[in-house]
Amino acid sequence: MEKHSIIIPKNDSSERWIEALEEFISMTEPEWLQGMKGASAKTITAIKKCYDLNGDGKRLPVDYEIFLRRWGGNSYVSFPDKPISIAYYSADNMLHKDCLLCDSSNNLYLTIGSQDIDNSEQLSFSFLPSDDISLILIRPYHNDIKMADSFRQYLCCQAFLAFGWKQFPCQLAYELEFHMHKPPYNLSPEAKVWNDSNLSDKDLEELGFKIQVEKIQSILLKHGYQEAWFSTPLDQVWLGINSFCSISRDIDPNDMFDTVLGQICAYDLGSIQKVIEDFSLIGYKCIDYKKWRSY
Repeated sequence: MEKHSIIIPKNDSSERWIEALEEFISMTEPEWLQGMKGASAKTITAIKKCYDLNGDGKRLPVDYEIFLRRWGGNSYVSFPDKPISIAYYSADNMLHKDCLLCDSSNNLYLTIGSQDIDNSEQLSFSFLPSDDISLILIRPYHNDIKMADSFRQYLCCQAFLAFGWKQFPCQLAYELEFHMHKPPYNLSPEAKVWNDSNLSDKDLEELGFKIQVEKIQSILLKHGYQEAWFSTPLDQVWLGINSFCSISRDIDPNDMFDTVLGQICAYDLGSIQKVIEDFSLIGYKCIDYKKWRSY
C-alpha cells in the first residue's frame, strides 16, 4: 500500500503559529483566507486596556492577541461544517460588548465568541485561581465543557476538521445509529443503565460522552492510530496510515446524554474497511460525508 503524506497544521509554538496555520489552510481551502485582515494596533491596545481583568494585572492570552493581530479586523470569522461552530467576535465587538464574566465563585471568564446569535453558548477563556488559562464552552443549564488547552490548539483543530478532509478521496461520517428520535426507539444497554441511575442530567451527559469516546478510542488504537498534537477534549483527531478519524462531542442529540459523531477519511476505502466494520459492531453507521452534511 502506497503511503501518503497527510497535510496537517504545523506544530509551531512561536508567535508565528497563525502564519503556519494559514499555510495549512492555503493548501486545503485557500479561498477561506481571502479578505482576512487584522485589527489595528490602536484597537488591540484599547482591548487590552478594556480587559485588564479588573486591574489584577492579567492580560489577554498571547495566542488570542496574535489572533486579533492577524484576523481580528474581520466582522465575522468562523470555520464551516462543524458540530459546534463558533463565530469569533471581531476586535470592534470586543470593544463594544461586555465580554468579561464572573461566576458565583468569583472566577473570571473572557468571552471571545458564541455558537448562536442569542449567545446561548459562549467560547471563553477561563482564568482560574491556579493561573491556568484554558478555553471552555459556557453552556446555560449544562456543565461547562473544556474546549482546549490553548487557543492555538483549538484553532488548528477546528481548521483541520473544517478543511483537512478535502485532501482525501474517501470521505465518510459516522454517527450512533441509536437515537431516541429515530427508529428503533428502544433504549440502548447504556441508556438503560443511565436511565435507572441516580445521576443528575449534567452527570449523565458527561457519562454518555465518556463511554462512547472510550469505545471509539479502543478501536482506533487497535488499528494503529495515534492522537494528533492539535487534538482537543471536544474534538479529538487521530491519524492513521493514509487516513484520519475524528471523535467529536455530539451535544445532547436525544434530550438525554451527550454522545459521539465524527469523520473518517482515507486515500482508499480499503485502508479503513476494518475500522468501519468495528464501528458497526458498537452501533455506529458510516455514510458519505457530503450527504451527511446536507442533512
